[in-house]
Order: sequence, then structure tokens, then C-alpha cells
Amino acid sequence: LSIHSFPTRRSSDLNKNAISDAGVSVLMLQAAIESAILNVKINLSSVKDEIYKDIIKKRCNELVINGRIKRDKILSIVDDSF
Repeated sequence: LSIHSFPTRRSSDLNKNAISDAGVSVLMLQAAIESAILNVKINLSSVKDEIYKDIIKKRCNELVINGRIKRDKILSIVDDSF
């Protein structure tokens, strides 16, 4: 699954009427990712396999960190368009 990949072009190449929609979309996407991860983390308390739990926790943290990096890059493109 590839996320946060749509605005890789310069802001001048994007439709000025839709650029704010891209900003809102990336904010909503990151909120959804982090919300889902909170649910995963709370449910990990019932998992007994510590190795599996560590793998899942690590992957969750990677998703949040990478998502925030991509979110910030996209928001920078959006902000540059105004």
C-alpha cells in the first residue's frame, strides 16, 4: 500500500482550485493512520507473543513517522502554492 504519494510535482503544476483539497486530504489521511494505530496499540495488550508485539509496535511507529514526514512535505507544497 502506497500512501501520501499524489503531489510529487511542483505546486505550479497543480490545479490552484484543488490545492487546498490536497492539504485537507493529507491531514485527514494522517489522522486516519494515527487513529488506526492507536486502536492497534490498545489491542496489543491482549497479545501474549512479545516478539510479535514488538514487531507490530515497530511497524506502527514507522508508519507514523513516515506518514508525518510525507504529510509535512505535501503541506509544504500546498503552502508554497498560496
